[in-house]
Amino acid sequence: MREMFFAFFLSLGLLFPGPSYSNDSLTPESRNLLIEKFENVLLHLSAGDSQRIPISLRLADLLSERARLAANDELEKNCVVCKAGDLDRKKALRFYEAAVDQLEPDRASTVLLQIAHLYNLTGQTDKSAQFFEKILSRSESKRAVSEAQIALGEIYFKKRNVKKAEGYYRQALNNSESTQKGLIQYRLAWCEFKDNQIGEGTQTLIQILKSPESLTRNGIGGGVVSVDRQFQEEVSRDLSTFLAKGTLGDKEISGQVQKLYELSPETTKLENVYFLASELERGGKRDAAVSTWNFYQGKQKDPQTRMESHIHLAQVYRELNQTQKTLKELDSALQIWGQTQCRSDKCKELKSRLRKLVIDWNRSEKDKPSSELLKAYQLYLAQFTGEQDMYVWAAEVAKKQQLWSESISNYEQAAKLSGNDRKLLDPILLSEIEVAELSKDLKLRERVYQTYLQVNPQGTKAVEVRYQIAHLVYEREDYTQAALQFQEIANLKVSHSKELREKAAHLALDSLVLSKQESLLESWASQFAQNFPQDRAEFVSVGRKTLLNQVAAKLNSDKLKTEDQQAVEALLARVDLTGASNAERSAFYKDQLMVAEKTNNFAKARLAADNLLSVPQLKPEDAQYAMSRKEWLAEMSLDFKTAFTVTQKLKDLAKSEEDYLLHLALLAELSDQDSTPIYQKLALTTSNPEKAQTLAAKLVRSSGPKAQEELNRFEKILEKNPQLLATLQLEIFAKTGNLQDLTKTLNVSGVSAAPAGKTLARILFFKEFRKQREKIQALKIDSKNDRTLAKTLKAKVKAMDDLEGFSRRAVETGDWTSQLISLNLLASEDEKLYQEILSLPMPKGLTPEQEQEYLSLLSQQAGPFQTKAQDVRAKLEEFWKGNPQDNLQRDYAQASPDLRKVLRQEVDLIIEAAPQATKESWTTAFNSVA
Repeated sequence: MREMFFAFFLSLGLLFPGPSYSNDSLTPESRNLLIEKFENVLLHLSAGDSQRIPISLRLADLLSERARLAANDELEKNCVVCKAGDLDRKKALRFYEAAVDQLEPDRASTVLLQIAHLYNLTGQTDKSAQFFEKILSRSESKRAVSEAQIALGEIYFKKRNVKKAEGYYRQALNNSESTQKGLIQYRLAWCEFKDNQIGEGTQTLIQILKSPESLTRNGIGGGVVSVDRQFQEEVSRDLSTFLAKGTLGDKEISGQVQKLYELSPETTKLENVYFLASELERGGKRDAAVSTWNFYQGKQKDPQTRMESHIHLAQVYRELNQTQKTLKELDSALQIWGQTQCRSDKCKELKSRLRKLVIDWNRSEKDKPSSELLKAYQLYLAQFTGEQDMYVWAAEVAKKQQLWSESISNYEQAAKLSGNDRKLLDPILLSEIEVAELSKDLKLRERVYQTYLQVNPQGTKAVEVRYQIAHLVYEREDYTQAALQFQEIANLKVSHSKELREKAAHLALDSLVLSKQESLLESWASQFAQNFPQDRAEFVSVGRKTLLNQVAAKLNSDKLKTEDQQAVEALLARVDLTGASNAERSAFYKDQLMVAEKTNNFAKARLAADNLLSVPQLKPEDAQYAMSRKEWLAEMSLDFKTAFTVTQKLKDLAKSEEDYLLHLALLAELSDQDSTPIYQKLALTTSNPEKAQTLAAKLVRSSGPKAQEELNRFEKILEKNPQLLATLQLEIFAKTGNLQDLTKTLNVSGVSAAPAGKTLARILFFKEFRKQREKIQALKIDSKNDRTLAKTLKAKVKAMDDLEGFSRRAVETGDWTSQLISLNLLASEDEKLYQEILSLPMPKGLTPEQEQEYLSLLSQQAGPFQTKAQDVRAKLEEFWKGNPQDNLQRDYAQASPDLRKVLRQEVDLIIEAAPQATKESWTTAFNSVA
């Protein structure tokens, strides 16, 4: 668009405003000499001299031309704020305006145009518009009128007064002397677009593209139409933009895509269709995007580009939840990949998108993956066989679909890709085991167990796997073989898995009993007593232990059937506790407790727990177990007070300190006890940062007037979560209005970058802003004498410098509100100071020439403030181009009543700084929030 605006102004002569000498061949030195001489001549001519008018016009032309050349030089240097030539233009304006009323109508029209253009170039658009209007009312030249109409359209278009701009453009279009019909139509299309008449704007662009006469910036010359290709490309590209923003349905868009393709230049046909498809996809118009991508694909010959369109289609279909079509497009893309063996940098991006497509699909179906998702993984892995993580995710999908063999196959591929990396290999093999165990397929489980031992015989779970293999044999009731395998595990010379090896020893003895090999019991028990000397007595009393193990085996099953319950109770009844050790008594009562719990006999369970606690020299963990069961039984009976009392006396070994405290706090709440000290201790001792932060936030929010004190207590915890810390501090401020702790909180790393932290920073900024505003507005220029005038003007200028520095710091923060209100204040005060200086009284006793010189000096003194104000106002216009209201209004609507009062201060400052139309819309919007 920047190139188009430049071309537009060029065609109007706005960048080359000299009406008589824009193409003169004077050297800069000659031009400067002429200007100096003409200025000198004018000084010595009387006001009524007949030569004064032509010399003034000649001098104005030379000044305009010098300004034009200076501006061109500055443009070539890529200026950001372009001011070259402004002083010459302002001088030229004085000469033109002094002469225009004394000229013939034709000549006056030309000079009026020049005056209007110069005002426009110096940023005085309102005055420029006034002079263009004079041309419309005075000039008999249709060419001059046409130029004024176009310029007025441009002025109001920039001011976003689209309706008024459109009116002038249409007048220019109907002017028979207009030579820029294509450009005028182009600007009319944008007016329609800005006025939300997207369909009309679209048709206007189509008319331009269909008409060769409209595809030129300067109209028809000599009967020959010369199509401006750059202009044609720009219009066709904008057509794709208009179509993307329109409301056409799927069927309509198909025809419009064809039309876009036909009307676009050869160089941009596919590029425009690609852009349209991308914009439709980005804008969520998925059906239209599908149609456009299909059209684009049909015109493409390059395999890589077709592959990219397949990927886009797959993504859109995925968003439409059309999984079959998603899979088809993914398959097509991967087939092309396989055929082309893509290797370019673009291919890397496409592969990344393919991978992301499958992964995102997986995430969207995390809980219930579809069969198409699994097929997508299969297609992907058929091309990219070296991605271990994708095999793992494919295995997880197959597992959720209960496709056990497929899942294990993918885990096996992932294991192969792990090489000798045990850290990668072990988790994969264990996941494979998990799938096999979920399958309930004994043969599959055994195969996977054997694979683990073959691939990773020294793995962290090797002993457990061997145990499971032995247990499979045990479940098949091959007790002879099971006894041998359990014995082998029990006799392993390893330092780890002691508990499991001991369990294998017990099962080995049980297997001997079940296989009727009682003759081996004594020798094996003796061996196991040596292996596990601390349990020697237990192995010696093998008979008693055998019964208890049989009970334990049945209790460890997932579901205890009625007949099993009866069998367990019979086994327990056969146990003779005479001479039993304390450990055996403990085991017996624990088994009895477990049976009672599984049969929901709570009274018997409580009795068993009490008997267990009565065993002499009871192990602490057994005592803890008994107490924990008493606590559980109390909970089941909804006796939370007893549960709380019991829990205070125990430390459940199955729970961490954190879980224990959390459970204790819950019981305190359920039994109407004070849980605050428990939560405080938990927050300060937990090793889980997120849990500590959650608890700290809860305690702060529930502490009422002591919220700041509580926040300070958990300062170290909350510093690890700057967003939460900032939110809590903001909530406290919203309730108390106390600024004292804000700076301290903002100094915490990360707080100032958090949304709530930015709000805190703005609160402090608003305080400083009000000080700055009060300070600058309190300073007045006192012109009662030269001394007070100089003193107060100096103080005012110094204060303006301070305000400009303050605004610069606000801009550096990047905060939208801070920038807006500080820049608005700066612009307003610059404008007021400009007016105050110009309004200073004329010293007495001056000659007319001295008065003119005094006014010129005042203008020079005030000019920079006006220029700065205009620059800042231009920046402020950029600030309002977005739509900042939505986010702030959403935050305001979602805020608590206390926080809304804080945010309202910001809203009021924004409304105060807003243009009038925006003031009304913002005021209405925020006043309407319930």
